[in-house]
Amino acid sequence: MRILEGPFGHLFLNNDTNDTAAQFRGDRLITPEDLAAWKHYFQDLRAHADEIGIGPVFMVAPAKEEIFPDLYPVGRAEVTPVDQLMAAAEDVSLLFPAPELKVDRGLAYHRTDTHWSDYGARIAAEVYLRHVGLAEHIKSLPVNFRFSEKAGDLGRNLTPPMTEPWMRAKLSPDSVFAFDNKISNHGKIWIFQNAPAPLAETLVLFGDSFGVNLSKSLSAVFQRVVYCHTAAMWDPFVIAQEKPRYVLLEMAQRFIVQPPLDRKLWDSIAQKVSALDETERRQVRQHMTETTAGGVYAERMLACLEAADAQV
Repeated sequence: MRILEGPFGHLFLNNDTNDTAAQFRGDRLITPEDLAAWKHYFQDLRAHADEIGIGPVFMVAPAKEEIFPDLYPVGRAEVTPVDQLMAAAEDVSLLFPAPELKVDRGLAYHRTDTHWSDYGARIAAEVYLRHVGLAEHIKSLPVNFRFSEKAGDLGRNLTPPMTEPWMRAKLSPDSVFAFDNKISNHGKIWIFQNAPAPLAETLVLFGDSFGVNLSKSLSAVFQRVVYCHTAAMWDPFVIAQEKPRYVLLEMAQRFIVQPPLDRKLWDSIAQKVSALDETERRQVRQHMTETTAGGVYAERMLACLEAADAQV
């Protein structure tokens, strides 16, 4: 991974597979074919609105260079992929909280990482709550943070690694991390339960790595939050199990040059499980049998493990 260094120790992606710099300067845009695929994706979201009480909301997590354009060593074009996407999202709730994140940008993004911080995730959560008419619950979002020295995903690729004070939200002790299917990245499912949370509703979040701390922040408001790393793909199995009124789909800005791949959540999980060695599968199986909150997700994980064992 090559890294662009900006002023004041800010690090940015460079020469990545999504060609972030080319996107920002307008040299890589969403192709007409992919724009058509995006419109089809949004049409599907509108069709899904009848399955839940509140229409699904799509959020683009702003890239760091969008928040620090004055520190990024590449000039922004008048039209970039996110501008194309916002124009194509007809009749769909699309959120791009860049203006809100810029207000306290030094806290919202780490200098050595590509993602928003826990504080930035809180800001994005606030934007979402306002959008769906839940502004009265913003006061329940995390307000206390602690700091520890850490290198972000960019800083640890330098020699020596570049560290900085890392901002972590202090969640309520009532917010319980109830289930983790032990899959990394695409295919991850985890569940937060917070009985005293003010909203007796379930939120399902289909997202990517930006959705990790976003789901944590929203667990202070919703009594149940189910986060699935699907890169914004809708999963009917999860919807059928949860029957949520609130669904949030999230994708990082640098990924939007291509529409969400039609990668099924459980196909990804089965593939990840089959790649585990015997010891790893045994550890995951033990966790699934011991969990009390996994329910159908733990049962289906066990089925994937049995199928993987049969292939050995």
